[in-house]
Amino acid sequence: MLNTAQTTPVFIESSHDIPLIGFNILVRKGASEDVLGQEGLTAVTAETMRRGTQELSRTELDNKIEYYGASISMTTGRYAFSLSGLCLSRHIDTLWALASDIIATPSMKEDEFKKVIRESIFSLDEIRNDDSDLANRYFTKYVSVGHPAARTIIGTKQSLDAIDINHARNLLNTYVVRDNIIVGFSGDITQTKGQRLSEQLITRLPQTKLPPKTKHITVAPLDSKHTYIIDKPERTQVQWSLGHGAPQCGHPDYLKLLPIETVFGGTFTSRLMQEIRAKRGWSYGAECSISQGR
Repeated sequence: MLNTAQTTPVFIESSHDIPLIGFNILVRKGASEDVLGQEGLTAVTAETMRRGTQELSRTELDNKIEYYGASISMTTGRYAFSLSGLCLSRHIDTLWALASDIIATPSMKEDEFKKVIRESIFSLDEIRNDDSDLANRYFTKYVSVGHPAARTIIGTKQSLDAIDINHARNLLNTYVVRDNIIVGFSGDITQTKGQRLSEQLITRLPQTKLPPKTKHITVAPLDSKHTYIIDKPERTQVQWSLGHGAPQCGHPDYLKLLPIETVFGGTFTSRLMQEIRAKRGWSYGAECSISQGR
């Protein structure tokens, strides 16, 4: 890890085998910290940032990225949102400049913001029609009742209707600042080059003081078994999740669980998958995993 002059963490993993560079600009503001009643705000803000800069419209930005055979996308998680990019190493200066514009000077136009809201509401309908997504959404909601991790990333119809462009602009101005980002590079890039590019972005960001961090609570395990059913009688298959809270990542038992999870259900050749597909010949899947969070 490198530190820039502004003490922003910069991670660079060099590999010159192929002429590709991947990069990530992470903002430490996630969906779990959205204001109550405004769930989905972080995700909507991040996607609106990707919809154009002060110099380029959404179409112009997309065309320029496509011209260089590259990709730039935004992802929102519970604890951060990030811009990820991939390009040929000879195009890194151009693509990094575009990525920096998205982070430092997004257009945040109201018409694009409203499109993102409409698309997010449409996504909720898609989730309702996708049994696997729906089961996972409700499992996450109920397995950590009372914890920020139980809250939705994409929002609800009611919360999305309560969000306007000013909320998004305020989130941008509050959290996209020098002391709140992490930069990462991997691939055909040197340490010196990566640090120089990071400096170019960081010096464009304001040095605004961050608000107090959200205090995440510890959730006590449920004291009894709970079953939640989302009934769709017209379906011919069933999607289901079974699970509970796990030890913290730093706990000794967490490390002991990892090989168990891998052997039992963590890979396609695991015992659970083999029992269903190979031994019984069913064209279904089953797996287990240990999700990480705060």
